[in-house]
Amino acid sequence: MTAGVAAPADTLLRLCDVHASYGAVRALHGVSLDVARGTVVALLGANGAGKSTTLRVISGMLAPAAGTVEYDGERIGGRAPSNLVRQGLVHVPEGRRIFGEFSVEENLRLGAFTQRRADTKRALAEVYEDFPILHERRRQRAATLSGGEQQMLAIGRALLAQPRLLLLDEPSLGLAPLVVREIYDIIRMISGQRGATILLVEQSAEMALEVAHRAYVLEAGRIVVSGTPAELRGNESVRRSYLG
Repeated sequence: MTAGVAAPADTLLRLCDVHASYGAVRALHGVSLDVARGTVVALLGANGAGKSTTLRVISGMLAPAAGTVEYDGERIGGRAPSNLVRQGLVHVPEGRRIFGEFSVEENLRLGAFTQRRADTKRALAEVYEDFPILHERRRQRAATLSGGEQQMLAIGRALLAQPRLLLLDEPSLGLAPLVVREIYDIIRMISGQRGATILLVEQSAEMALEVAHRAYVLEAGRIVVSGTPAELRGNESVRRSYLG
């Protein structure tokens, strides 16, 4: 992609030559990627590759040092994360970040701070329909949930904000394989039934490629490979490094 070239009409998110730093440490070196509306895009790479940093730049938690971030055709660099949530850009960070002392329902309602009361009631009912275990445990303290249930809670809280673009950072982290399968069934549901666009950060490349329409591989803050899941599975370097 070249700076100054307009994104295709179906592009919801576009990064062009994005650089980012933590103090004197440069974390991203010219990252460019597109996310089309209604698709799941996977961002793969090892620990420290810059995956989480990329999501932090997109969601307004870290200002880019250079380059542009466009969401729905508008440059969003410098906008507050709360304003981006109001525009439908919602970030589920690594580690879930739930409020353990609050009840399950209190955590969910925190995700609806931008919504009207009637919309919140409807969205809460939809989340409980999609996540029956959260309805069953809605009065429990969130800290008492299992790791998989806490991940469901983090995703459910994000859905209360009615996202158009959902950023998921390592949703399988620390979970047992059967629970990971369940989380990925939820990701398929969000994409297929709700029609949300998803940018998914994962170390578990094989799982991510099962749900993705397109994928990018980050190494040391640079995109080194991109393509469809079939193309990445056919890439010898990707197979050797990420697919075992």
